[in-house]
Amino acid sequence: MTSLIPPLLRALPPWLSNYAIAEADSGLAELPAGLQQELMLKLNALSVPQPYQRAVRQATRQALKAWQANPETTSNCLVILSQPVEAIAAIIKASLEDYLLDCDVRFFLRSYRRPPDPLSILSHLQRELEPEQANEQAAPAAPITATDLQEHRPTVIVIPSL
Repeated sequence: MTSLIPPLLRALPPWLSNYAIAEADSGLAELPAGLQQELMLKLNALSVPQPYQRAVRQATRQALKAWQANPETTSNCLVILSQPVEAIAAIIKASLEDYLLDCDVRFFLRSYRRPPDPLSILSHLQRELEPEQANEQAAPAAPITATDLQEHRPTVIVIPSL
C-alpha cells in the first residue's frame, strides 16, 4: 500500500496543471458589471430563511440559559459556523435583532470584511470598542443594590465573520 503513494504524488502536479488549463479554456465569460450589481441587490433583499433564524435563536437561548445558570464554569461564548457562501452576519442580525428583548444586544463590526492578515482583527475590534470604553469611563459608577442586580440586563455582543 505505501509503495503506491510516491507514484501518485509524482502524477499529481501534471494532472493539476492540465486541469487548470482545461478550466481556463472552458469558455466562461465574466458577468457584466450591471447585471452583477443587480443580482447582488436582489440577493441582499432576500429575507433570511426561517429555519436559519430558528436554529440561531435556539442555540443562543440555550447558551444563555446554560451560562446564566452557572456563569463561573460555563463558557460565555457561542460560535455559529456556516458555509462560506452564507451571509452569516445577516442571518445572526435578523435572528437576534428582535428576539432577545431581555438582553442588550450589541452588533460589532457591522460592515466588516475578513482581512487577509488574521492578526489585524484585533486592531479592528479595538477600534470598534473604543467608543464603548469611553462611555464607560465618562459615566459615574452607581452603587449596586439588590434592585439594580434584578433590573440588570445581560449584554450579548455579536461579532460576525471572524
